[in-house]
Amino acid sequence: MYIDHFVWVADDLFRETTRFETIMGVKPIFGGIHEGRGTHNALLYLGHRCYLEVIAKDPDQSVRPWIMGEFPDDAGLIHWAWASEDLERDREKCLGAGWSLGKIEEGQRTRTDSSILSWKLTDPDVKAYDFQPFLIQWSSGFHPADSLAPECQLQQITVFNSEGRLNQFGQLLHDRNYLKYQLGEPGLSLKVRTSSRVFILKSGTNRISPAIP
Repeated sequence: MYIDHFVWVADDLFRETTRFETIMGVKPIFGGIHEGRGTHNALLYLGHRCYLEVIAKDPDQSVRPWIMGEFPDDAGLIHWAWASEDLERDREKCLGAGWSLGKIEEGQRTRTDSSILSWKLTDPDVKAYDFQPFLIQWSSGFHPADSLAPECQLQQITVFNSEGRLNQFGQLLHDRNYLKYQLGEPGLSLKVRTSSRVFILKSGTNRISPAIP
């Protein structure tokens, strides 16, 4: 399994992408609409087949928005996903290692060129402890990051958790070089480099800030 993407919750999609552009000098690109799911998103490249998904309620849909759960609308970084090439197999493997994973469900969204992007994933709304990831498998050879300009590069992921259990789960990941674990209030923090400088993206308040050298 590989790190696939991170989920960033915003109260207003277009206001938040402008905020990224103002602070970081890079703007997440509109991805599309999750029809029947109540959300729409914008994407920011973080590396090969890796991206940040900025997601918000779609004002044109009246259904309860998915994936945002009980988090505040401006929570920032709330989730991350690992990519699988065999979702059923890897889900069983993770459950055997003690993960809390939801059932497998299918999803899709309409891209800006009117094509359909589809996937299978473990239900991300299932409450898991200490920012445990959910799993996703893309249904075609195309990946959302393939169409994004390489404006950013992920340098480090810090997982804050209260019991240190995610450290052993990280052994299931193919590339663990980015991962760092710290005890503390559950949360995620990303160190991301743009062409001009390094930024920290995280959960909670002050969630986009320049990294301290």
